[in-house]
Amino acid sequence: MTTPKQSLNRSSSELSNSNHTWEMPLTNKLKKTVKTNKQQKFKSQAEALEKSLSPQQQRTAKLAAGKGDSSWLNVLPIERHGFSLHKSAFPEALCLRYG
Repeated sequence: MTTPKQSLNRSSSELSNSNHTWEMPLTNKLKKTVKTNKQQKFKSQAEALEKSLSPQQQRTAKLAAGKGDSSWLNVLPIERHGFSLHKSAFPEALCLRYG
């Protein structure tokens, strides 16, 4: 036989568990809304910044923003294949790549 106190504890714990399952969809929806708002804000800031750039700077930014376009900066050069860059070759490579 359960005492009234045990019954009350069990009821409150069941209630908190049931509330938790109702809160999850709401929490996920809020997270999604916040993420969407951040993405929209970032996109509008990027568009405003792009409009303020000169055509040459816009072209350079577009080249640098492409997927995988900067991966050559993360690769270790292999000297035996002639892919090593010395100090003066790096700025030259940047100028050739980005104008």
